[in-house]
Amino acid sequence: MKYTLTVILTFFNVSNIMAASNHCATIDTPWISLVSGNIELNAKSQPQQISTSTPFNLIVNICKNNKAYQGELSFNANMPLHKHGMNYQASTTKLDNGQFLIQGSLLHMPGLWRFSFTLDSQTQPLFYNYVLP
Repeated sequence: MKYTLTVILTFFNVSNIMAASNHCATIDTPWISLVSGNIELNAKSQPQQISTSTPFNLIVNICKNNKAYQGELSFNANMPLHKHGMNYQASTTKLDNGQFLIQGSLLHMPGLWRFSFTLDSQTQPLFYNYVLP
């Protein structure tokens, strides 16, 4: 009888852990919000305001079917009117509950920048147009 109780408690704890890891986290005050089918991406920058030639990070949250996205994410930014990108390659770190940290981005000149978020489960990236003053 004690053995059966232990198995039930262990199963219950594992189920709770699995449910928690599937929970889709949220970001306070995101300024990037993109939806494509069953994918929802929200992000904000650190620092909050991006400045020319100043490194910044992005905190990104991705939900798929209202659950934490379990795949991989890559990021890039380019200037479509000038046909060039950033001079630095940002790195992406996968965190918990569908969150990612993109570090080391730098926009070296003012103008229109296109942020490209590529999910390994999607055939096309998600794009966000950002005008750097």
